[in-house]
Amino acid sequence: MNTENLARSYYRRVNAKDIEGLLALFADDASFALPDGRIVAGMDAIRTMYEGVFAHGGPQPQPVAFVPGENAVAAEIEVHLADGTVRQMASFFQVDSQGKFTSVGVYQRTGG
Repeated sequence: MNTENLARSYYRRVNAKDIEGLLALFADDASFALPDGRIVAGMDAIRTMYEGVFAHGGPQPQPVAFVPGENAVAAEIEVHLADGTVRQMASFFQVDSQGKFTSVGVYQRTGG
């Protein structure tokens, strides 16, 4: 399995606001750690999170670099927000043997 391609697919689906396509990438019991430390777990909670994010315009993540591993991948991204700001962020994906995300964690760099 190519974890970098899986992460690239994730960002394409976020940019397209394709909730069903996004959910297809996650294992049923997956968790998502948000930059503020909150964790959403399970398919219903992840769906609700994306619905809320996209209702506010949604981010437009642009991958800068990937560090792929056998069962994981990290990505450095620039996230363009609906208000015109750009955030420097990183995402960390854990992948199961079926090629589904078991966890995603997002880190937001603060300061200069």
